[in-house]
Amino acid sequence: MQDGPLNTDLADAADTVAQSQYQALLDRISLHFWARDWQALETCFVIPNRVSCQDAERVFHSYADWQPVLAAGRDSYDRIGAKEYHRLCREA
Repeated sequence: MQDGPLNTDLADAADTVAQSQYQALLDRISLHFWARDWQALETCFVIPNRVSCQDAERVFHSYADWQPVLAAGRDSYDRIGAKEYHRLCREA
C-alpha cells in the first residue's frame, strides 16, 4: 500500500468499478431502447433530464415528455436500417 494522500491502487480499483457499473447501465439502456420497452427505460433516467449537444439543450421534466423523443430516435434507426448501436464506457 502506498503512503500519502492518494493511494493509486484504490483509485484504480474504484475507477474499474465505476466503469463497470456505468457500462452495465449503458447496456441496460440499449436493451430497453431496442426492445422499445419505454417503461423499463424510464428506470434508467432521472427527471428532470438534461440533454445537450453543440447547438442545443433540452430539459425533460417528465417521462411523458421524454418517451416520444426516445420513440422517434428508435424509429429513425429503423428507417436507416440500423440493427444495433453500442455505447462504450472507456473511462469513469
